[in-house]
Amino acid sequence: IDNVARRFPRQTRFLQRLETRPRMSEFSVKATIISRYAFTTVSCTLVNTGSEAREGIFEVQIPITAFVSNFTMIIGGKIYYGEVIGKDWLRADQETYSRPPDDSRESQMETFRASGLIPRKVEATFILHYEELLRRRLGKYHYTVSIRPQQ
Repeated sequence: IDNVARRFPRQTRFLQRLETRPRMSEFSVKATIISRYAFTTVSCTLVNTGSEAREGIFEVQIPITAFVSNFTMIIGGKIYYGEVIGKDWLRADQETYSRPPDDSRESQMETFRASGLIPRKVEATFILHYEELLRRRLGKYHYTVSIRPQQ
């Protein structure tokens, strides 16, 4: 009986290593630029090949000047629409808050993250639409997309 008690923790660690996250089967980015205004759609499809429900995480970096216009999850054929909320609820004293000037790439991006429980043997699609007004620098408009799916 004492040997079984000693083996049990090792077996649970081994089973935890066997757990699989949903795998990414498709990732696409579509951008349309009209009159210095960029519309970007990021789509990611995750497939849960496991024997039980797993959490699928959608994480993407978007420019800090962009705003999310729509977010949709399609899990097992059922559509879930996201509610877009302004950034002002994050900080009540938005007028007094100022960011020090910094030109590094990381400070120009923010992370959008969403997750959903994906049932076993089902695929889930995450679709993010965001818009951005492009700024002119040195007489040219620059558009940058950060593709780091991080799944």
